[in-house]
Amino acid sequence: IGVSKGQFYDQYLKYIQLAETSIPFSTRDWSYLIKSNYDPKFHTAVYEKAKVVGRDGSRISVPNSCC
Repeated sequence: IGVSKGQFYDQYLKYIQLAETSIPFSTRDWSYLIKSNYDPKFHTAVYEKAKVVGRDGSRISVPNSCC
């Protein structure tokens, strides 16, 4: 069991259950995960919509560079 006495299992893993319905993964459209499709949406979601507010309520400018 180890030093943690199965703590990780007890907290997280023991609740995982096998799905009761089948999911046809081979017929789904996964093209949104291609880097050229994914990156622009990720950049918008993370960097262009990022809002950082200081303790006094003022908006703090965050550099918009990534990767």
